[in-house]
Amino acid sequence: MLTHTPTVTCWEAERLLREHYGIEAAVDPLPSDRDQNFRVSVAGTARYVLKIANGLETRAVLEAQQAAMAHLGESEGSFEVTPRVCPTLAGEWLHEATLPPLPTGSGEPRVHFLWLITFLPGRPLAEVRHHADGLLADLGRRLGELDRRLADFDHPAIHRELHWDLARGREVVERHRGLVEDPLLGEWIDETLRHFAVETEPLLGKLRRSAIHNDLNDYNLLVADERSFPTPDDRVVGIVDFGDIVVSFTVGDLAIALAYVMLGKSDPLAAARRVVAAYHEAHPLTEAELGTLYGLIQLRLCTSVVLAAEQSRHRPDDPYLRISQEPIRRLIPHL
Repeated sequence: MLTHTPTVTCWEAERLLREHYGIEAAVDPLPSDRDQNFRVSVAGTARYVLKIANGLETRAVLEAQQAAMAHLGESEGSFEVTPRVCPTLAGEWLHEATLPPLPTGSGEPRVHFLWLITFLPGRPLAEVRHHADGLLADLGRRLGELDRRLADFDHPAIHRELHWDLARGREVVERHRGLVEDPLLGEWIDETLRHFAVETEPLLGKLRRSAIHNDLNDYNLLVADERSFPTPDDRVVGIVDFGDIVVSFTVGDLAIALAYVMLGKSDPLAAARRVVAAYHEAHPLTEAELGTLYGLIQLRLCTSVVLAAEQSRHRPDDPYLRISQEPIRRLIPHL
């Protein structure tokens, strides 16, 4: 997919907004690995996010993302921390846009699906230096609510093979292990896989499976801050980017979130415990899920390392692909 990343300019994005949504606005790009996202500001205030899908993304997968967000917003009590999808002037939830070829490209028109969602204020958890106990507890509660509400969601397109699916994690790590040149990271991956085979893998057959977000990294979790909320407190106000949604181990969402929560902490296990306790209150964990959680956290970190190495071969100058690698390296002695 890295070879089919959209190359839409800000000027083109603004034109697409005018033509298909009737919105006159300024845009600025947001980080992404395989898609393009633009923050849309109307009269100086961020209102929407324009999403330009990867050229290889299917309509069915995009419709599944939209259906999941609608399901969360319509469930009992509603889940107010996910965006809403906005239709085009023609009433489309997805629009297939054909853009002129790039002067330096192959000469072929660029075809991408585009869609618009509401903008959620707040800042990424990754930009919050101090994760207070209250914030970690609220994060756990929100994640528990998310998985509890997704438990009865289904869509044919999310029964798929995905590199980032922890159910395939060991296979993916072993396949790309040879690309990791850092000796410390390599030795840790090898040791992790040995322990995983003995301590975690025998329990995987007992795990619940359901639709999960599957990418709860600290850039997809938004928290309240003084720029967006008059009285900010320690709470999660946004869960975004459902692009990796898949049917997998239910506890995978918690394991993925914890893999990032533990980064940069002087006591990573203490931070993880606070999140787990709050998650358990909102969506009780089984004995098997508790028994596999630590192994799945480490497997997610290994997956991040090997796939960053693989992706960097295609885009060696993209810092977004390596954003977690040094923090993971510092976390290894604790693990």
